[in-house]
This record gives sequence, structure tokens and C-alpha cells, in this order.
Amino acid sequence: MGIKMDEAVDSPPSCHACGHPLAAASTAQFCPACAYAAFDAAIEEEGFHVPGYETPELISRGGMGVVYRARQLRPARDVALKVLLTHLAEDVEMQARFHIEARAMAALQHPAILPIYEVGEIDGMPFFSMMLATGGSLAERLEKGPLPPREAATLIAALCRALHYAHQQGVLHRDLKPENFLFDGEGRGYITDFGLAKLVITSPAEALTQIDSFLGTPHYMPPEIASGSVHQAATPADIYSMGAVLYQCLSGEKPYATKENLASLLRAISEEKTPALCSLDPRLPRDLEVICARAMESAPAARYASAADLADDLDRWLAGHPIHARPVGATERLWRWARRHPLPASLTAALMLTALIGSLLLVFSYQERGKLLVRLLTDQARAERLLGEPGHRDRALHLLRQAVAISPSAEIRDEAAALLVRPDVLAVPFPAVTEKSGNWPVSLDPDDPATTRRVSPDGTGSLSFHEKTGRAAAWKAGTATPVSIWNPSPGRAITGDFLPDGSGAILADTENGLLAISANFLDARMLLPAGSSAVTGMAIHPSGQWMALGMADGLAVVSAKDGSKIWQIPSLPVLCAPAWTPDGKLLAVAATGEQRGVTLYDSADGSFDRTISTRGWPTQIAIHPRAHLLAIPDSDHYLTLAEISTGRIWATLRSPSSDVKFPADGQHLIAGDKAWLLENPKALREWQGTSALREDETVFSLALSPDGRHLLTTATRGVRIWSVADGRQTGFHAAENQRIDAPTAAWWLDDHRILVQVPGGMERVPLSPDGVPASAEKISRSPGSSIVSIDPSGAWLVRMTDDEEKHFYEKWPQGDSTQALPAHAPSNPLPSSRATTIHPDGSISVLRAKGVLRLTLPQSATPQGMVLSATGDQLFVLCHPHRVLAWDLLALTQALRAEGFPEK
Repeated sequence: MGIKMDEAVDSPPSCHACGHPLAAASTAQFCPACAYAAFDAAIEEEGFHVPGYETPELISRGGMGVVYRARQLRPARDVALKVLLTHLAEDVEMQARFHIEARAMAALQHPAILPIYEVGEIDGMPFFSMMLATGGSLAERLEKGPLPPREAATLIAALCRALHYAHQQGVLHRDLKPENFLFDGEGRGYITDFGLAKLVITSPAEALTQIDSFLGTPHYMPPEIASGSVHQAATPADIYSMGAVLYQCLSGEKPYATKENLASLLRAISEEKTPALCSLDPRLPRDLEVICARAMESAPAARYASAADLADDLDRWLAGHPIHARPVGATERLWRWARRHPLPASLTAALMLTALIGSLLLVFSYQERGKLLVRLLTDQARAERLLGEPGHRDRALHLLRQAVAISPSAEIRDEAAALLVRPDVLAVPFPAVTEKSGNWPVSLDPDDPATTRRVSPDGTGSLSFHEKTGRAAAWKAGTATPVSIWNPSPGRAITGDFLPDGSGAILADTENGLLAISANFLDARMLLPAGSSAVTGMAIHPSGQWMALGMADGLAVVSAKDGSKIWQIPSLPVLCAPAWTPDGKLLAVAATGEQRGVTLYDSADGSFDRTISTRGWPTQIAIHPRAHLLAIPDSDHYLTLAEISTGRIWATLRSPSSDVKFPADGQHLIAGDKAWLLENPKALREWQGTSALREDETVFSLALSPDGRHLLTTATRGVRIWSVADGRQTGFHAAENQRIDAPTAAWWLDDHRILVQVPGGMERVPLSPDGVPASAEKISRSPGSSIVSIDPSGAWLVRMTDDEEKHFYEKWPQGDSTQALPAHAPSNPLPSSRATTIHPDGSISVLRAKGVLRLTLPQSATPQGMVLSATGDQLFVLCHPHRVLAWDLLALTQALRAEGFPEK
């Protein structure tokens, strides 16, 4: 290493460099300080040499160790080499900390934890080598400013999964901060620097003293540690620190950044609330602020129970689902408490009801008693809607009918409207929806019963699959013996299905590989030889051209004609048979991984679309043949029912059966011996754009075409065109907007042309009759001008800025600036009008012919703008993230009338 300690000298020994007296028993010529200084000088001059590594280059020096970039010889690769600082080499506790870091990182094998390659010691100095992260640290990225919300949430969710894994292995990090999150060359994030890690599973004898005296970096330190209670350093402390990192990623500032010294900082962490994110940036999504606040709660018990729960809430926000940390109102909190404590709630309710009845009889008049009873009935109906248990719609409507019979009111009618636009499922007697399955033999022999059966599209044949032997058999209607029998590959079970046109069937995992079977079951043609991995399930595309093969080591979509590969996702262990949506555009797949649920992929190229979360691991995927509903039973005996197009969860049902199907009537769901009636939302649809554009965007405005056939919505990336009749996206025009803080704006010039404005430019975009944008025409722009609106007459309201940065407004008839007229500033920039109003709670009031109808938006929908159709019978609301909610107000009022809630 460039330094050699000579042998001891005669007593009394002293340092040859500074003359400092040495211990009587010392054999060294130098005191520790001089020896370490010489060691550092040698390293700087000659480099740090470790057998098996070449030419170390200093990367960084921390409080405990030095990190070098080195070349490992076997295997040949660039690595990061960490060695304990020389002046700590004889400090027993610092050596213990260094060894703990090496032990902790070496024991953790996770894709988001920086891997350790080798641990060793050279000339008494401990070292370890690890993967070289060349993409810099999160701290370096945050020096340039905060991350976009979706990027921050995605990164922290992935790191939380890794942290949860570490916690499961008995390792606490205790020094989570942006400097300890590194990136590789492809931008993947890693947790590193477990220098303050605590191995929870170690023996008390291995505990450290000085290391535990002060844990972590102050700005990311939880209150229980800042107040001096180091023994409370547990998983909630790491969760707090991860929340603090998320806070900085979103705001660009450390928590308590204004505190000038350590004492005031620690006092603030212990006694004060973190400044709200909205006070730093009002544009940040409310749900992310709530998630961050939950992770940074002062009381450890009030934080997320685990890092995985924090990651789950971030994933739910990324997928557009309601988060678990969302604050709830008093009514909902009361009902949740009642569900957790049914006996005390029942007793309390009985006492309250008794006291209430007595009070009513003694104090109030008949009219006052009626008002109070109406309030009780309405609140109970609202609680049923908030709880959302199966059958809540019928129960709540029954309560509201009782209330309206006593005293009709707009509030009762509005609550009924909120119920009718929600989906529901209602338990029904099982025999009412059973279907005839045909008189088919159930076994090849008594000891090998059929566990699954597939019937041909024309009903004349069937395939039976036998779990005990793994065999498959083909049957003709009316026969008692199979036409053909196929044996599986060793140790596997055959799976398969009929082609949609009835021209044959396909079987996987036979002893002869993947087979195409003729319609008469007598001829078989091999498509692919038997693979190295077992097929866990197969699904044939509705067109019959492709099939999806779920395997223990990946997902593959291949041609049903010759077995050629269309696309595949390797290293994706599939749990059960995939399923195609009825239109064949999406493939639903359940696979093992960090998140339990079903992932949807685009059928054309396998690109990710969305994930629908479940409580347990999915055991089956059933898709409604028409309504685009997904039913997913799981290993925890729950059944999740969700919309495919939006990911919205209809219901989570308790069901021990994994045999789930939608009967032919399309109105029911069957799971084992249980059945439910599907009650669709009335008069409300949520439009969904193409999968390639479903990422979270900043949305700005919407507008209807003059003929009412198309709707445009604007977001940072561009303008979407929607068909009003079909409720689907027909086209997208990408805007050249380089600024995420400036809106993309668009207006209709006529039924087939739109005007698009972004900072620095304008375009005129023609549309086909079907709403598909064509090539845009660039429009020259007057210096200092910005369009505010275009009225129905075609006149442009333009804001002008002069050389002194003063603003004034002009009116340009038909967009002609040469005929500009003076104009006033717009009086009401908010997305409300005389007929519609957005309230602070997110609800919307619509002026109707016979009064005002107040609409409640679905959970997690934040309105950004709205527009009424020319007839006033349709309302379109643009929400964040990019969602369009379309109310058919005429159909809603008709449904209310039919349910007993007429207009005044």
C-alpha cells in the first residue's frame, strides 16, 4: 500500500514524525495520526492497490470511507471500491459500522439495491467492491430542481419496494437521503450506503454505542430520533426518511430548509409540522401531498405500516386509482369506526337512537321531528354510498325514498343522482343464473376426473383437461368415449382452447409440443416443440390469428398458424391463463412481482397499458364478453371486479372460489356457487384515450365543436379529439410545447378546423369528418400577442404586451389583426358559467329547466374545466389526470324520475 510500519524501538518509544509519546508496548515508529496522514499521502501519490483490481481512481470521500473507481480483473468489469478511512482503522466501532455496511449490502439481493461483489481486507484495512453506478446521485439531479411528479412517484415507489425487502431481511437503513440513491447509465435507481444500517436480527452483543448516538442526516431524520430517542429507530424511521426524500423530489427543497443551525433544525423536526407542499408549489397533485404527509407523520404509528404500503399508494396514484391515505370526512370516519367495532357501534347507536327518540317526543314538534328524520335517513344513505359495499345502491335508494316521502328536497335528489351514476353489484340466488353446460362425460376413468372443460363454438364438441394425469381428451356430443387423447410433457399438464371460428383447437404442453388440432379432433400439427418452461395458461386472440402463452419464465404472443413469435416479455412468471379483451386490443396478464394484480398490455406490440391491483395473487382472469369488465379471484379468497378501460374498481367481493365466469345474459357474475347482478352506472361514462397517451399529463381546457359531434381537450403534450357519440378518442395532435409550466390552448374555428397555440407558435389543424387530425399549417404570430378566446362569431380576444411589459386587450374579427379593435379583459377566467358551477368540494351544479342539479364526481377525479352541449342535455368535464366524464343529463333526470325522485 506504499507504507510499511517498522518494528518497535527501545523504550521509551515516541513518534519519529512528531515526537508524540507512544504506548510502552507499541511496536510502531509513528503515532496513529502521523501513520494515517502518511497513508493518505501514499494513496494520493501512488493510488490504493488491492490484489485483483487495477488503477483505482478517487470518486468520493465520506465521513466513514473513501470510494474509488477501479477495474476488477476477474471478471473484467469497472467497480466501485470502498475502503475505511485511515484515521478510523483502529476505531473498533467504526470498523464494526463498516463491516455492518458490507454485511447488510452483501445480504440484500434486490434489483434496486446496489449489489456487493467482494468483501476483504488488505494490510489491515477493510474494503468491499460493489457495482459502479455511473448515472450520478439523486442529490445531483435535485440540484437542478424538483422532479416531475410522475417521475418522482415512480422512482420513490421502486426504492420503497427495495427498502421493504431490506426490512423483511431484518436490515434498517437509518440514513436515507438523496446522496444515497444512485443511478446507473440507463437511469435505474439504487439504494446504497448502509453505513448506519442496523441488523435487527443480530445479537445484543453486536450492538454499537457511538454509532447509535446520532443517526441519519438531520433534514431527513424522523422526530423520534431528532428528540434523542435513538432506541426508537425502527422501520417507521426509514419510512419517514423516504417521505422526506419524496418531499424534496416534489418541492425541490429539503424539509425545514429555512432552519439555520442544527439545534433549531432538530427542535423543528421534533415539535413542528413540515411546511405543506402546496405552500411551496400549489400545482402539485393533492394526492401526492397527502401521501408525503402520511409518510412524514410525527407519530411513528400514524405513518404507513410498511415501505410497501407507501409504494402501493404511489402506484395507485400513478394508475389513477384512489389512494389509501386520502383524508376522509367525519361521516366516513364514523362509519369506518363502526365497521371495525360492530358491537360498541351497535350499542352506541342503540343508546343514541333511544335518546334521540325520547328527545324527539319531548322537545320537537312533528315538523321538526320530520326534518331530523330526513337528515338521519339522508346521512345513512350517504354513508352507504361512501362505504360502497355490494348492494349499497338499492339500500341507499330505499332510505332516500323514505326521506323524500316525508319531505322532498334538492339534497335528497342530488344524493340519489350520485348513487345512480355509480356501479354496484347485488347478490342474487345462485340457481337463478345457472347455465346448462351440456351432458358431457366428466372423466376418462373414475380416478382421473376432468377439472376443466372447453366447449366448441358450435356446441358439437368439447375438450376436457385432467389435472391428476395432465392429459387432455376430445369428445363429440352424444358420445361416451373420447375421440382423441393427448398425453402431456413429463411433469406438466396440458392446457388449450378452441379457435374462435370453430376450425379446430390448440393444445400446449403435450408430449409433442404445441399442437394445432383439426375440427374433427383426429389430425394434429405441431406448431412449436415442447419448451423448457411449463405453460401456465393459454389464450387465443378473438381473431384467431394469435395466442398468448403464459409460462413459468415469461409471456409470449405467437402466431396461431405457424407458432412464429409476435412479441414476448421474458422473465415474467405468469400465474394463470392470460385473457384478451373482447375487441382484442388488450391482453390481461397476472404475473408474480412486487405488485399483486393484473397488468394490461397492448396486443399489437406488448407495450404497458395499466395495472389493476388485487388483494392476493390472481388465480384466474375472467373478462365480460361485452361490458369490458374484469373479474379476478385471488389467493386471499377475494374477487376484484374492475373496469378494463379505466381501471376503476367496481367491487371487492369475498369469494373462496376461483371458478369465475360471466353468463351469456351479460347481467350476472358467477363464482362457484355464488352469483351477483351487475348494476351499471346510469347516465355517466368515462372516456378513455389511447394507451400510448395514458401517462399523467397537466390538462388545461376542453371545447365542443360547433356541431356538437366532437370534443377537444388540451394537455401539455398536445390536443386530443374525441367522438361525442362513441365516447372514444379519434385522434391526437402533438403540440410543440417545450414548457411544462405554460398551457397548450386550442379552439374550434369551425366543425373541421382547430387553432392550436403554444408558447412561441400557432397552428391551424384540419380534421377529417371522423375527427382525425391532418397536417398542421403554421401561422405567423404578431409579436407580444396571445389568444385568450374565440367567440362563436369567430372573433379572437387577444392579449397584447407592449415594449414596457404592459398588457392590453384587442378584438380581432375572424382573426384579422389589421382590423383590431380595443377590448376589455375577460371578466371570469374560472371554468364556470351561468349554467354550470364548480364548487370548492369538487361537485358541480348544473342549471336545469326545473331547478339546479348538483353532481358528485367519482373519487379521485379533480375537475379542470367543463362544457355543456348546445341543448344543455350533456355535460363534459375534464379531470386530472387526463379523464373526460360525460353526463347524459336527460337520461339522468329520467332515471331519477323512474326511481321516485322527480324534478320540482
